[in-house]
Amino acid sequence: MNTPLPHRAPTLFERWRIYLIESYKPAMKLIPSFLIAIAAISTQAAQFPDIAPASMLPLVLLGGTTIALFLLYVRIADEFKDYEVDCVYFPDRPVPSGRVQLNDLRPLKWATIGAILVLNYICADSFFLCLLTMLYFMLTEVWFFLPRLIANNRLLAFISHAPAYWLMNLYVVSLFANQHGLALYTKSNLMLATWFLLPAMAWEIARKTRAPAHEQRGYQTYSAMLGYRLSTLLSVALIAAHVSISLYMAPIWGFHYIIQWALLANAALYSAHCIGFIRAPVRAQLKSRCEYYMIICYVLMVANAVHLLATQPSNII
Repeated sequence: MNTPLPHRAPTLFERWRIYLIESYKPAMKLIPSFLIAIAAISTQAAQFPDIAPASMLPLVLLGGTTIALFLLYVRIADEFKDYEVDCVYFPDRPVPSGRVQLNDLRPLKWATIGAILVLNYICADSFFLCLLTMLYFMLTEVWFFLPRLIANNRLLAFISHAPAYWLMNLYVVSLFANQHGLALYTKSNLMLATWFLLPAMAWEIARKTRAPAHEQRGYQTYSAMLGYRLSTLLSVALIAAHVSISLYMAPIWGFHYIIQWALLANAALYSAHCIGFIRAPVRAQLKSRCEYYMIICYVLMVANAVHLLATQPSNII
């Protein structure tokens, strides 16, 4: 008679793998991270035809990797911040289900922080801004030492956390400016950081907006606080602000008229979907629609910058 082998508990690295695949979802983070880096750096490079496009590659790799690591840190920090809530409303996730322990994530969190700081200390001229961004994200992990005030109010959390992502975007913008000795705090660069922030804010609203029939008692969403109509319109307003910046900055960023119309059409499609949800709130798919909107915008910006770089005869190869 064969004795069954005892079940082997997964190792720490196997639990990390479970967590990264199911909670972090690498493809969903790496694609937008590198698109943001490519779009931000190529758009700046296109404004300076005497700078070699080949110099962008190390900056894109550094910027994209750093964004992805920042997002990993935020994801891990949220596990500690939202553990009790997740156990009630999301019991199948790796941490609430017990397949991954919070103690498993502590070394991963500190390894992520170390990787961000060491990588940027060695490779970048933007270490101070990277450090500032890291410190701000760490403040969000402890609710700015005001957990009773912020943790129980999603709107306050939204307002207080958003600057961290703006700083992250400015950090990426600074990579190109600092390497080439250019002014960082220009209208173009500040608007570029804001341009990447607004759709992320719209996505944050969209992912926590639900139809009335799908609200969960005790779980705070923007739609539960504001009503699903106002919550949805807030997401639309952020997209409207985003496309307004696109058109306002089009002459400086060199947006082709086809790109401008494509950005307008993209915003119109998202807005139409939101209006449809307001009129018939069955099941919201605003989160995925906003993700499509963001990816399309990033791709359009990259395509425009590539076109400009390819058609500028004075570029140094």
